[in-house]
Amino acid sequence: QSIQYQPTLFNDPLFILYSSGTTGQPKCIVHSAGGTLLNHLKEHQLHCDIKSQDKVFYYTTCGWMMWNWHVSALASG
Repeated sequence: QSIQYQPTLFNDPLFILYSSGTTGQPKCIVHSAGGTLLNHLKEHQLHCDIKSQDKVFYYTTCGWMMWNWHVSALASG
């Protein structure tokens, strides 16, 4: 059985996070696939200087927003 892939558009939703609610009710924030990938690549490659031979370790839980950042480090190599 082969794996089937569906292409996605740049603005398709990738994940939803909620604000902390410190200034009122928590707000739903929908992150797009393309915007997330571009921003994470910028952070990984320009701010953190992650290269293809590097290893990335960031201790977090999969329920915290940094999990998405951590997983997308795979796009840097």
